[in-house]
Amino acid sequence: MITSNIDSKVEYAITNNIDKSDLNHEAFVYNAKIYNKHIKFVLGTPKLEFLSNNIMYFNIYLANNGSVVSKIGIYETKNTDYTSLLDSTGDIDLNMMHEPIIFPFAKPLIINNYELIDKFETMSNTSEFNSASDTSSENTSISDIETDEEEKIEDTDEKPQKFISESFDLMELNSQTKDESDYEISKYEEDPSHKWINKYLRSNKYEILDNEGGGDCFFAVLRDALRSVKIDISVQSIREKLANEVTEEILATYKEFFELFYNNMKTTQTQLKEYKKKHLTLKKMITATADGVDKMKMISDVKSNFEKMSSVSDQSKELEELAKEFEFMKDVETVDDLKKVIMELGGKYWADNWALVTLERLYNVKFIVLSQDHFLNGEKELVLQCSEADKKLQAQGVFKPSYYIITDYIKGIHYKLITYDKNIKRGALTFTELPYKIKELVLEKCMEKGAGLYVLIPDFKTFANQHGVQTSPISKTSGYDSLVSTKTPKSQEYDDSIIIQIYSKSKHEKVGEGSGESIKPELKTVKNVLDLNNKKKYPEWRKKLDNDFLVSNLVIDGNNWSSVKHYMLGSRFKDLVDLYGKFMKNGEVGANNEEALKLYNSSVIKKSVKAVIMNDEDFKKIESGLLEKALYAKFTQNDELREILILTGDALINTFKQTKGASPALELMKVRKLITK
Repeated sequence: MITSNIDSKVEYAITNNIDKSDLNHEAFVYNAKIYNKHIKFVLGTPKLEFLSNNIMYFNIYLANNGSVVSKIGIYETKNTDYTSLLDSTGDIDLNMMHEPIIFPFAKPLIINNYELIDKFETMSNTSEFNSASDTSSENTSISDIETDEEEKIEDTDEKPQKFISESFDLMELNSQTKDESDYEISKYEEDPSHKWINKYLRSNKYEILDNEGGGDCFFAVLRDALRSVKIDISVQSIREKLANEVTEEILATYKEFFELFYNNMKTTQTQLKEYKKKHLTLKKMITATADGVDKMKMISDVKSNFEKMSSVSDQSKELEELAKEFEFMKDVETVDDLKKVIMELGGKYWADNWALVTLERLYNVKFIVLSQDHFLNGEKELVLQCSEADKKLQAQGVFKPSYYIITDYIKGIHYKLITYDKNIKRGALTFTELPYKIKELVLEKCMEKGAGLYVLIPDFKTFANQHGVQTSPISKTSGYDSLVSTKTPKSQEYDDSIIIQIYSKSKHEKVGEGSGESIKPELKTVKNVLDLNNKKKYPEWRKKLDNDFLVSNLVIDGNNWSSVKHYMLGSRFKDLVDLYGKFMKNGEVGANNEEALKLYNSSVIKKSVKAVIMNDEDFKKIESGLLEKALYAKFTQNDELREILILTGDALINTFKQTKGASPALELMKVRKLITK
């Protein structure tokens, strides 16, 4: 809410929505200048709801290219003064009005997202809104309004505009309630022809809009989204705006990584040639040598050389991929060089983490990235990517995006725009217009763990509070920090230079590239990381680290169990021999995690059981110790599992649970430390 300038008891709602009473109202278009930008605006019908306070007001609507863009503020006057404000034609003379109340979101909207189609380049006396203060004050106001009758429609060859005509598709989307969302989902009937987003969100209201692709795909998503709300920008202008954010530090970091990967790639390619040459030489020597000690040594040398050759080959392939990722830095020496590369349409620079979070700040939007790959892999819980946060926005401590843009992401290949409501295909949505299901997903997947930028957004914080969810502080890692990396001090158990996330349904991904993971670029080619990336040697290694993974042999306390989870669930009922036995490997639910969990949940609430077992509070005191014991048994009784855990090095390992999100696997990392001594 924002307070009236006439009566402090009166407050106006801050919203960009068009008032229903202003629909189909003919209004004159005013030309003005605000925040050093030419704009057009129109006024709504007189509003009389505060007559008892002697206030009449008019909504101010930003307009462009014959259409209304957004409500941006209020013009108010005393009711008793209204008739004196009218000119000879019955229109309002703005010179006579009090200074307007401009909504806080209007400034970033106009500065970042508004480009007037008609620049008024031929106008001699443009009316100006001179900002009273160019600060980020919540109650930004505009003063010194100068409006000339000659600047009205008649003299700019424009006709009166209707707010929402039949040809104008910027309709207001009503705020969706939970009941309405649940009803929409309940009515959905899946069809093989439906797109993945319809199946994921259980609704036919979503569509995917493709674009020209290539290196421009992400920029095109932003362009198409804003065009759906009558904000006309181009991929070229977006690239130029991003390029202007390049600093010496960013240049140095990009350059450092390119040179590191490119030079190391060349080195490994040279080594690989030498190993191959030696391999052929040894094979010829073996063929020409009679059986004996010399031949046996040569065979041993061949095996040793082949192992080295395979290791260098893996490293070389990884370095080649990494060098390609930074290929745009070839021949780049200065900040201006990098700016030119970023500005090039369809060029080698593709939007990365730095670009994504920087564009969010520059255009005052929030990208909601949905991973098509995770959905197709059956990992529905990981579809929503919480993303990172721009360093400057973190420093501000608050973020009020004008629009949210939902994006379809195919890893390393393509971004597409996801639109909502097939009738109007809106690609940029206000918080009010966001589907309720999307808000729920953000709350569940991101806000509870302080992941991404959402915890800085007042609308989402309010939504979380309304649902009784306490939000965590934002993670200190940002998209900028992902690029400009610094040494991270080690804790006792881990170094978060590499973050691994394990999950019972995890698919094989390279270290640092799975959902919720990260890795500093310079660590992508270290040996243990390359080993884990070997899908043939260590398939589904993340699943194997998870407590749900079923093992062939796991003896704890003299009993055999199928998984750590079975042991932990059964431990609660250790004093009830029969029930305890059902969780063991040969027990009733010993071979199935889901059945074991069902038995646990149904048993723990029974009065007869509760009277015997340890209460929740007391069990939590020993739970960590039991888990550590079980994990130690798991990773010391199976050589493959032990090897996988050791290969994670000092990485921070998080475990993901559907209902709890991600949290550090502290006991697992303690066991890792024990078995690597």
